[in-house]
Amino acid sequence: MKKLALTVMTLSTLLAVTTQAADLTGKLGLNYSVGPAFVIGGSRANDVARVGPQVGAGAEYGLTQHVSATFAYDDQEVGFQTQTMTFGGTFRPMPQQALSPFFHAALGFGHRYSGDGWDKFAMNLAGGVEHFFTENLSAAAQLSYFYVAGSNNNGIGDVHVIEPGLRMNFYFGRYK
Repeated sequence: MKKLALTVMTLSTLLAVTTQAADLTGKLGLNYSVGPAFVIGGSRANDVARVGPQVGAGAEYGLTQHVSATFAYDDQEVGFQTQTMTFGGTFRPMPQQALSPFFHAALGFGHRYSGDGWDKFAMNLAGGVEHFFTENLSAAAQLSYFYVAGSNNNGIGDVHVIEPGLRMNFYFGRYK
């Protein structure tokens, strides 16, 4: 019991000491994300119970303390390799909090399966909490939803994917 109490106190102290305010105005950030991806349905998406790995990479630029412009590439290996490239924004309503909530929305294009054209409409909605260890390094737990439109003429149709995941962010100083 003493070891558990000591561990909790140590982790609490580290989190308190390393928490930073997150003013990303004028900063460029690069990130990567990992987690499982689940097909949750679609017009005629086959094998909707399939799960696979998700990886992603992105960039963001802080427009204000609360709003960032984003670009992301995501690859969901859920039986038919869905990939997206999206452009959007992230909103952080309380960037000064130790665990700062965020909301993200993006539109772009993608393909539903390997060999499909990159001409399909794609959308990404996400939310989660982010913890800043320093002013240039953070980690986030997030829940993302991806939609890639398609036609039913090949038996797949629209694809809907949900991803619980982790994201690491590296921010670079202000550019003047």
